[in-house]
Amino acid sequence: MPTPSGVLDGVDGKLARVRGILSKLGHIEHSLDMLYEQALYASFVLGLALSGAAPLALPLGIAFLVVDGFVRHVYNQFALVAGRPLKEYSRFDRRFAFIDGRRNVYLIYFLASSAVGAPLLGLGAALAHAAITGGVYLAKAVGT
Repeated sequence: MPTPSGVLDGVDGKLARVRGILSKLGHIEHSLDMLYEQALYASFVLGLALSGAAPLALPLGIAFLVVDGFVRHVYNQFALVAGRPLKEYSRFDRRFAFIDGRRNVYLIYFLASSAVGAPLLGLGAALAHAAITGGVYLAKAVGT
C-alpha cells in the first residue's frame, strides 16, 4: 500500500521532469528516499528486536539494510557510469524492474508476514529478495 508521502514523491518527480525543472534538492531526492525507507525498515527491525520475540531480528535486519544499501548504490552508480538508469538499459532490465527490490515490496513482506504472526519470515524474504536483486545488478554492472 503506497504511503501519502510516496504518492506525493512520485507526483512531484513526474511534474519536475515534465516541466524540465530540477532543483538542488531534486538532485539528492533519491538519497532522501533511501533515508526515509531505510528508517522505516530499521524501525521494523528494531521493533522486532526489542520485542524479544525474534532473537534473529537484529542480525537479519542489519544484513538486510546493508544488502539493500548495496543494491541502491550499484543501481545509482550504474546510471552515473552508463549514462542511463539500469532499469532502462536493456529489455531484460526493463522486465526485471517490475520484480526487483527497489520498490516498497519489502513493506509487503513485512506487513503480510506480521499479519500471519511470522514477522521474521518477512524479514528473511526481504533479505533474500534484496540479495537476488543485488546479485543481478552486480552481474549487470560488471558485464556492461
